[in-house]
Order: sequence, then C-alpha cells, then structure tokens
Amino acid sequence: MAHVAQRAFEDLGPELVDVEFVVVDLETTGTNADLDAITEIGAVRVVGGEVVEEFQTFVNPERPIPAYIAALTGISDHMVREAPTAEAVIPAFLEFARTSVLVAHNARFDIGFLKAAALRLEYRWPPFEVVDTLALARRVFGRDEVKNHKLSTLASTVGATTVPNHRALSDARATVDVLHEIIARLSTSGASHLSDLTTSGKRATPAQIRKRYLAADIPAVPGVYSFIDAHGSALYIGKSGNLRSRVRTYFSPHETRRAVLDIIPATERIDVVQCSSESEAAVREMRAIARTRPLANRQGVRRSLGNWLRVNQDGLRLARKVHEETAVHAYIGPLRSRHDVEPIRSLVYAALGSAVGSEQTPGSEAGPLESEGPTVAEGPSDRLCGHPGFHARMHRALTEDPRDVFEYAAAKMRVLVERGLYENAEALRTRVELFTHAARRAARLRSIAAVPLIVAARKVACPGAEADTPWQWEIFAVRHGRLGATRTMPAWTDPLSVVAQLSRESEPETELRAPMCFGYHHEAELILEWLAEPGIRIVHIEGEWSMPSTARFTLEEFQRTFTRSATP
Repeated sequence: MAHVAQRAFEDLGPELVDVEFVVVDLETTGTNADLDAITEIGAVRVVGGEVVEEFQTFVNPERPIPAYIAALTGISDHMVREAPTAEAVIPAFLEFARTSVLVAHNARFDIGFLKAAALRLEYRWPPFEVVDTLALARRVFGRDEVKNHKLSTLASTVGATTVPNHRALSDARATVDVLHEIIARLSTSGASHLSDLTTSGKRATPAQIRKRYLAADIPAVPGVYSFIDAHGSALYIGKSGNLRSRVRTYFSPHETRRAVLDIIPATERIDVVQCSSESEAAVREMRAIARTRPLANRQGVRRSLGNWLRVNQDGLRLARKVHEETAVHAYIGPLRSRHDVEPIRSLVYAALGSAVGSEQTPGSEAGPLESEGPTVAEGPSDRLCGHPGFHARMHRALTEDPRDVFEYAAAKMRVLVERGLYENAEALRTRVELFTHAARRAARLRSIAAVPLIVAARKVACPGAEADTPWQWEIFAVRHGRLGATRTMPAWTDPLSVVAQLSRESEPETELRAPMCFGYHHEAELILEWLAEPGIRIVHIEGEWSMPSTARFTLEEFQRTFTRSATP
C-alpha cells in the first residue's frame, strides 16, 4: 500500500474553536499606507464564535481629511481634532491584539496601514497570523451566489446583524459574521484547525514533504539562501533575517507560488550565505539574482535601469540613461513606470506655465483641471520652454524647491473640491504624488552617489549570542552608493579600528560608480534606508555628505500648502 503523508499536529496549528481572533477594520485619509494616515480603528475580539471584547477609537491623523473621504466615511476634521494620535493608539491596539490572530476584509490594506504606522513610531510589529476574509470569500462564495465580494455584499448574503457603513467598528462587526459563515462552510469539508483557514484547506505537496530534510540544518541567522539543482545551478534565491524560519516555509502549505512549487522537486541542496544583518542580506540577494538569473526569480533577473525624467532646455523628456548633471541638465526619478512621464510633465508645465503668466491664474474661470469627469487634462505644450525664466523655474522645482508646483496644485484642488469634483481632485493629487516621489528619490540618490566613501556602524543583536554579549557592531563601507565591504565586531571594541581595512576592501566599487546611482539605484536606496535607521554612527567619511533633506518633496508638505491655500 502506498504511504500517504499526513501533516504533523504542529503543522495544523490550534483548533479553530480555541483560536482567539481579533477582527479589525480601519478608516483612513487615503489609500497609500506610506503617505496617508489612519482616522479610526474598530476591532472585535472573538473566541469560539462569541464576541468577548471590542476596541474603537478615532485617531487624529494630524492632517486634513480630504473632502471626498469625509463624504464617504462621515468622519470630519472636527470629529478627530481632539482624538488621540497614532502615537497613543497604535500601542493600545497592539496590546489589545497581542497573542491573537488578526482578521480583516482585504487584510493587505488594513494590516498594511497598521504595520506602516507601527514602523513610523519604531514599534516592532508582532508576528501575527493573518486571515483575509476577502481571499477566503472568493473561494467560498461563487459568482452564482454573489455578484462581487465586497463586504457589503457578503454581509447582506450571510444576514449579518450589522450593516457595514464605512465606519470601522460597524465594518468589523459585519466582518465577524462573514468570518463565521466562512468557517461554517469550510468545516463541511473537514476544516478544523487554524492552518485550514490560513491556507484555505491546502496541503503541502508530496515534493514539499519529501524535500523537507533540506531545511533541517539551516541556521537561524540573517543571510541569503539559494535552491540548487543537481547540476549546481541556482533555481531560486532569497534573503531573510532568519534563514531557518524562512526556508522552512517553502515546505509548508503556506507556500502556494507555482514558480516555487515547480522547482522544489529539482532542488538537491540549499546553500546559505550568512550576513551580519537583513540589510546586508538584501544587497547580497540583489547582486546574486542579477549575477545568476535563477529560473524561479521574477524580480531582479535583469539589470534595472529605470525610467527617468530629464530636464533639458527644450523641456522634460523621458531618459533611459543618466549622465552627469549640470546647471542645465538634471534628472528626477527613477519613475515607478514610464506611464508616469506624461502625468508629471503635464503637471509641471501647467504649474510653471501659470507661474510665468502663460496660463490662467488659479481660481479664475474654470480651466482644464476643473473640467467634468474623472480625468485631468494635459498642461501647456513644450513651447513654454522658450519663455524667459521657465527653464530655471523648472530646474529649481524638480531639484530644489517644489513650491511653484505645490501652490498651483493646491489652489486647483481647492477649486475642484468646492465644485464637488472629487474624482478630479484625487486624480490631481495622484499626479502630485508621482512628482514628489520621483523628485524625492532623485534627491536621495544624487546625494549618496557623490560621496567617495562612508563608513557607518550601528549596534545590532548578535545571532545566537550568549546573554552576557548580546550586541555587536555592524559596519558598512559604502562607495558612491554601493556596498563595498562589511564587518561585524564585538560591541566593546572601537569600530574606528577597521576603517583603513574596509577602505581598502571597498576600493573596487569606485570603478562601478555612476551618476544618480544609475543601474544600481535599488541597492543605493537599501543603503540609504540603513543609514537612516536609529542608532547609526558615521565613523568615517571622505567628501561632504549629510543625510539628504527631502522634507520639501513630500505629500505632507503639499498637504500643508493645501491647508494654507484654504486660509482666507
């Protein structure tokens, strides 16, 4: 009789009847977790199908709530003015939710906002298990039963006791009823444990079970891992702050990516490269993928050159290559997509055309941005580039001071909001976001690319260290935005002692330098994030550098401009 592999009890997790769920819903000022803020949190604790506790609070987002968001949720600036800020609410929610399994409808949105808020406040995000009722509903409720899988539709279908109304606690209560109906339906097919819910009843494949031994001796340290076939070729490369934990997930039911499942039967060994931190591992992973181009990796197998906007005498042009900047020629980017070129260009042309007198002044008779419909019309044509002072204003707006763009867009948005054209206002705000993101990235890359050498250190926990020596120095030597050399040292030693050695080891990276970190901007941005982390100590520097100030190129600065434009 053929042997049928069974999941171990430790793989199944707790029984669903014993799981403590915290069902959460948020209201926010927008859809971008990095740029927008939470305005309300509602959560319901559920055990064994019974509601045992609730959590609800407004959150002061410390910025105006857009009018179209206020109209949708019913939450106004007045309602949140006296509310606690995220600094007080996030730790309270984490305490409420600790040891629980988080549940949300479209969990990527709600949990993404909570994680982003915790990160900004420098709170460690706990390793919550997460259940997404939207993903489960798409499997449980067929199109013959529901027309879509929105929370309002599902709540109506299951006869929820609370009608969702874009308020956090009401929506969380409705999600509880949807969750219970999903569990009831899954139980008819044998679902009884948490893993049945988080994996929607999936099982590890025979190949995953057969190859689990490959992960047995992986160390619990930061590093890079490579799945290697019988010919010694890399099939897949990844990185993690805990190699042991991460690699083991590839042999569990949680791994569902087809590209990964396809390479597991061919994997003969797993190689690991230990690193001092996950930051170093991220750089090593990026370089390893570009060098070996593994079969199952989709990101990073081709050298990323990016799409850039170049400021010329004749206007803004898409550039696929970056050269040294001059007083005339400058770049912003890389852009998220080449499709961002026209939205940014039309915004800049319209704003600066208005500033030099070639367009209507904001607030006058309706111009193209006030037109009906969800789109935002294009700005003036390239003929403006011949206007006296236009090029200088454009160069300054993209590289130094975006005031002209922000003031123009803020005035236009106010007109749109006052006329009830909320979709147009959101479209304009999206253009401002594209512009600020590209200009901010360029400012950071411009700064780090110009520095011949930075040696920086920070104290980090020693992987597997004894209790009496828990800390060590993690030291990076960076040349023109490229990681040149790394070292770890006991925390009681002086990191200055290795500067000369790291300087010599990192010299080869100088030959690979490029303006604006062209061709390796992803690596440079990882390093910039590392340099901005708390506790960083600059040990040695050649040339002049300080962490670039990009405060002017943020949506927060635009929001302040928008608020000022509303003041009589």
